[in-house]
Amino acid sequence: MSDGTSGTTTAYYNQGGVIYKSGSIRFSLVDKWTGVQYAIDETSLGGGINQLNRKVRIAPYNTAILAASYEWHNLRFGLTVIDLFNSTKYTDISLSGTGPTTTTLNTTSDQVYFQLERQVMGDITVRF
Repeated sequence: MSDGTSGTTTAYYNQGGVIYKSGSIRFSLVDKWTGVQYAIDETSLGGGINQLNRKVRIAPYNTAILAASYEWHNLRFGLTVIDLFNSTKYTDISLSGTGPTTTTLNTTSDQVYFQLERQVMGDITVRF
């Protein structure tokens, strides 16, 4: 980062899915895979030159969403599962700048963000 601040860099991500609809049945499965990321902390030395203070690797993770529904007369019953594979990996790290080395997490000062556990939601839709 050219401004000498902290942040997270993402290498790459892929996403894809399947959608199926036949008569009264609907189904979809969507998955997003995020590659290796790095939480970084830099200090600006001026003249567009930065010094890397810390660089912590964040492992790849994915998020899969499964949705299905069935329509009967004027009612539609649906079920959605978010984070199908129950991945609770780190998705971001906000570095405090006081880590012990350039590659480890400071468990008392760094703020860690992670995926929520699997979530299940049901719904009923009524058409008038």
